[in-house]
Amino acid sequence: MVPERRKRRRSAHRSVVELERDVRGRINEWNKDTRPFVWTKTADDNPRHPCREVRALRELWEQLRGPDWTPSRR
Repeated sequence: MVPERRKRRRSAHRSVVELERDVRGRINEWNKDTRPFVWTKTADDNPRHPCREVRALRELWEQLRGPDWTPSRR
């Protein structure tokens, strides 16, 4: 493991200013070699996609209410 990473992980900083300096330095190093983010999956491949969750809730609701369910009129 890289010494800087070890230092950050173990919080071997003497002050908040020192920690902030190290974090900002790491961010600047990371940003030197930037690459565009490439989305590789469709929304249907994402298990946490809202449409998938809504679909699952709708199916659960259909199971719970049963085939004879009718909405009450108020």
